[in-house]
Amino acid sequence: MADVSEVSSAPIEVRNSNVHGRGVFATRRIEKGERIIEYLGERVSHEEADRRYESKEENDSHTFLFIVDSKTVIDAVWMATPRVFSTTRAIQTASR
Repeated sequence: MADVSEVSSAPIEVRNSNVHGRGVFATRRIEKGERIIEYLGERVSHEEADRRYESKEENDSHTFLFIVDSKTVIDAVWMATPRVFSTTRAIQTASR
C-alpha cells in the first residue's frame, strides 16, 4: 500500500490536531465501502485489549486500538513497525 503522503489524490491527510498532536482528516467525501487505509495489528477481544492496557496511567490517552465491532479490537502496538506505528498513532488521534 502506498504511503498516504505519496498519493496526491488520497482522501485523507495527516495534520496537526487540536485533540492530540497529529491526526488523520478527510480531504474529500469518502464513499461508503471505499478502502482508505489498512489498519495492521493483532485482532483481539475487547476483554484482552482492556487487560493489555489496564496498567496504563489514567492521564495517558495513547493506545493503538481500533474497534472493529462488538467482538473485535485491532491492537496495532503488537505488530507495529515505525511506519505503521506513526500511521496508527495519527489515526487513533483523529478518531477521538
